[in-house]
Amino acid sequence: MHARLSLLTATAAVLLATSAMAAPQTPSAASSTAPAASSTAAPAARTTPAASSTAARTTHASAPAHTSNTALYRSAQQKLKDMGLYTGPVDGTRNASFVSALRKYQQDHHLQVSGRLNGQTQRSLGIT
Repeated sequence: MHARLSLLTATAAVLLATSAMAAPQTPSAASSTAPAASSTAAPAARTTPAASSTAARTTHASAPAHTSNTALYRSAQQKLKDMGLYTGPVDGTRNASFVSALRKYQQDHHLQVSGRLNGQTQRSLGIT
């Protein structure tokens, strides 16, 4: 019985310490008549910068990949257009006409026909 009481007391102390650490009160919040509102506002304010910086890192990390794909697609479109296989705009976008031209090129050059600008197709086109 004594062990249960000690465990219960220790658990309660940990919970109180955790909740106190999770929502630190500012001096103005301590004198407020609505402590529940201040304790819910503090964590939201703290987590917002972390979430926005994570989103910024994700956007930043994915930007170069998109730029390099656009440049590769534009180069491939121009090569395929020069061969008469692609009739669409040379704009670096992956559209149905581009995929069709890639498939035709891959088939004509005995490459794996996937419609994707993979490494094998890039090397064959001379754009790597």
